[in-house]
Amino acid sequence: INGENISGDGQPVGTASGLNISAASCIVQGLSIFNFGGITDGGALNGAITVLAANAIIQGNYLGVKADGITPGPARNDAALGLISTGALIGGINPEDRNVIYAKSDDNASAAIFVAGSASEVYGNYIGIGKDGVTDLTPEAADANGLNPPFSFGINMTNDGGNIVGGPNTGQRNVISGNTA
Repeated sequence: INGENISGDGQPVGTASGLNISAASCIVQGLSIFNFGGITDGGALNGAITVLAANAIIQGNYLGVKADGITPGPARNDAALGLISTGALIGGINPEDRNVIYAKSDDNASAAIFVAGSASEVYGNYIGIGKDGVTDLTPEAADANGLNPPFSFGINMTNDGGNIVGGPNTGQRNVISGNTA
């Protein structure tokens, strides 16, 4: 899927994901997907994109962020990107591969990227910060304890191992900013 200049606002669909990937080796580039997500009554995690199949490549997208790359979507994503798969590549070493990712739940904990699979790589993304690398997407004031519940995580990994977040080279580094936990 290459959606150059395509934007998706999920306001009318409730707790569904903007895009569910259940076929292996898909590539998703150039989309702006926001205002999707939440936990369904059955406990399923949904967000801008939910990856259920192996070897997906997610690059150059604005997830939980409007098409300008600076304006966050509404506070309702429990995860902007949910990886319940293996072998995914999120971002990359080139600037054009960078995803701008933001998630903030209005009633629960959230994570910009939630990983419940193994052997995935997360490189070069801006998480909680706009495409310019400066604009804070989470300007809410923290309470006296430094927290502003609900909690917000940049990357939350559970279950299987072998995932790689960032690396020693400049292009591999993620910028993670503005989260409360």
